[in-house]
Amino acid sequence: MKCKFCGHDISDTDTLCPGCDKDVKELKNGEFPYETLLNVLLCIPLGLTLPLTKKEISYKHVILVGLIVSLTTETLQLFTHRGDFETKDIIMNTLGTVIGYTIYRKILEKR
Repeated sequence: MKCKFCGHDISDTDTLCPGCDKDVKELKNGEFPYETLLNVLLCIPLGLTLPLTKKEISYKHVILVGLIVSLTTETLQLFTHRGDFETKDIIMNTLGTVIGYTIYRKILEKR
C-alpha cells in the first residue's frame, strides 16, 4: 500500500507514512508545523547574501543555488544518519532562499 500524500510504501493498516502522518496530525490538532517554518527561515540568509557574490543574479540562479544547497544538506543527513531526507525540507529551504533574495531586491528598489 502507498501513502496517500507522498507515495512511500506503508503497511496495509496505515493510510499515511510516519513523516506525512506527523504533519497531518499537527495540522488537524491546530498545531503549527514549526519544522516547516524553520526550514524556510534557515535559508533566508542565503538568499540575502547571494547577490553579494555576483552583481547580476536571476531568480533561476537563486532557485538553483537554493536547491543545490538544500539537496546537499539533505543528502548529508541521509548518509550520516543525522536527520531525515525529506523532499518537503528541500522545497521549504529553496523557498527560504527565494524569499531572502526577494527581500534583498525590495530593499534595493527602495534606494
